[in-house]
Amino acid sequence: QWDRKAETLELTAVDIEVQVEGTAGGPSGSGHITGNGGKAWTTGKRFDLTGDVVAEGFGGYRLETSDVSYDHGEKLVTTKQAVRLKGPGLNVTGKGAVMDYERQTLEIRGRVKAHAVPAVLKDQASKSGLDVPKEGGGP
Repeated sequence: QWDRKAETLELTAVDIEVQVEGTAGGPSGSGHITGNGGKAWTTGKRFDLTGDVVAEGFGGYRLETSDVSYDHGEKLVTTKQAVRLKGPGLNVTGKGAVMDYERQTLEIRGRVKAHAVPAVLKDQASKSGLDVPKEGGGP
């Protein structure tokens, strides 16, 4: 539904395909962001997603939250809601988050709990040529 006076478009069953540009200027990945509903400003400078919001496909990571806002001028996605991030060897939860597309960073703001899955980390480190200390901290 379009609101001419407010210059907004009400959305339902949102599915956005995102192409992420790498620091070298080329594409570094893609993903999908879905939400139950939302609002887009016809200026193209902002949109809000509501309900269950899921971002997935970005290097194997999945972020779940609700009620997010995207500001194109700032290139920031923000939420004050509970956040869950799952990915290769990592599970993180918290309250509130800011995703900065310019800097390619994600900051989870409060009540942060993280769980690293050692087997996956060990495998990833091994593939990268890093030495992994043995359990117990001894040689």
